[in-house]
Amino acid sequence: MVGVAGRSKACLTCRRRRKGCDFQRPSCGHCQRLGLKCDGYERPTTFVYTDPTTGAGIKMHLKEKNKLIPSPPPVKTITIPNSLVKSAFKTNCLDVFWDIYLPGYNNPAISNERNGCISTVTWLINIPQLNMYSQNPFLEKAVMAVCLAGLGRRQSNRAMIEESIKAYSAAVRGMSFLLMNTTASAKPPDDAMVAATRCLSLYEVFYGPDSHNKQHQALAWHRHRFGELALLSARKPEFQIDGISHQMFAEGRLSCTVASLATRKGTILSRPEWKEIPFSQHKKTSIDLLLDIFVDVPGFLEALDMTEAARLANLPDCEDRKARLFKESTAALENLSSWFEDSAPKWDWKAHANDTNPTTADITAAHNMCLFWAIELKLNGIIIDASLLPHKSPDAAVKQQLRSQYFSQLLPKCEAIVQTAPIFFTQAAGIAGCQLALLPLILTHRVLTVVGSDEAREMQRRIMQTLSRSHHEYNLAIRGFADSVWEVYRCHYCPGCQCQLHV
Repeated sequence: MVGVAGRSKACLTCRRRRKGCDFQRPSCGHCQRLGLKCDGYERPTTFVYTDPTTGAGIKMHLKEKNKLIPSPPPVKTITIPNSLVKSAFKTNCLDVFWDIYLPGYNNPAISNERNGCISTVTWLINIPQLNMYSQNPFLEKAVMAVCLAGLGRRQSNRAMIEESIKAYSAAVRGMSFLLMNTTASAKPPDDAMVAATRCLSLYEVFYGPDSHNKQHQALAWHRHRFGELALLSARKPEFQIDGISHQMFAEGRLSCTVASLATRKGTILSRPEWKEIPFSQHKKTSIDLLLDIFVDVPGFLEALDMTEAARLANLPDCEDRKARLFKESTAALENLSSWFEDSAPKWDWKAHANDTNPTTADITAAHNMCLFWAIELKLNGIIIDASLLPHKSPDAAVKQQLRSQYFSQLLPKCEAIVQTAPIFFTQAAGIAGCQLALLPLILTHRVLTVVGSDEAREMQRRIMQTLSRSHHEYNLAIRGFADSVWEVYRCHYCPGCQCQLHV
């Protein structure tokens, strides 16, 4: 008799994972803490009958009391080279994941042209074209971590999810080693390193929640994004002129700038050479022109903080700083208005507010317009805060009341974002849509917090409802990452903040 219980008292899940078990019943405590389904402690008993004349064995599984159920008859096996099996599996994982991430990715309107497509998320499609993909095991592990996590969630497959965690950990360790070597080398980082870093940050958005440390997920995402920014900086603008290098740079500007909003520090992306040289052989798309404005926003936030510090220190150039900031942020707002007149998609957001089956063109237009409104909210907020920086600060309650009154004028833009955002959570938008919705919804929520009216609180409720949606068959909600980002943003304003992002 084979498989008699007695060697181990662990639950079946812990035995399969080769982990220690605390023997709690009916479900193991380790399985409960990790969110795994505990398969219990009862083991099937298997009898093997061997024919004395032929030596052939027949397995019988005892699944019901006093009832033997024969195993299926053996089938002829065909041996396939291990390398081919792995290659086919990885190719299948990539194809299935891309269909989850961005349905219709094989549509020429998406995969071949950045103009008129969802042009900040299609970089993932071109990873297999990188010459270094098959030679860079850490990029391969980072891609497989994202793919296996997505497929594991979709199929509720614990084994796949566990393998994705292992692949992610291996990719992080490998990339840390490569980054140390790259820093000491004169050779610029290649596309594979940038792609691997971006895949790791994508993994954190969807699959990196930490129940013990609410800030951990957002902080890990920020570290990956700042790592990518450091790699881009080491490559110089001339490296990003053509090919996949150009596409990855153009599409990476959005997320790198979003990460910089939390630190309130300007980046190299706002420098003129970084806006012009990488596009010297390409006509800028509508989203490229919009990002040219957005990359300046973290620098405005840094200038706002420095102006406030100068005021508190009674420095003589405080008013000059304030005037310069007011002039530059107002000019950016005027450029934003010009973009809306000349380059914005002709798209009626009110007509598509309840669209459950949007086209790729609709999702693209919604992405452009929500980003436009979000930048408009941020620039107006900077101008309002700059206008409330006198030499002698008014009473805190009076200042808060003035901010609330000024920000109330932005409610129509907030309403537009709140009504448009559900389009990103439709099946047609894939999980890439959830990613696109984050910045507009988080910035809108912050503005509504300042306003504090009943209307604002109702809009906040709708935002939380939208973010809490599970993405259809993908068993995925973006709310956890949004909560982590809110925690990091909130702690920035706490006195004596010791958050890893701000120390």
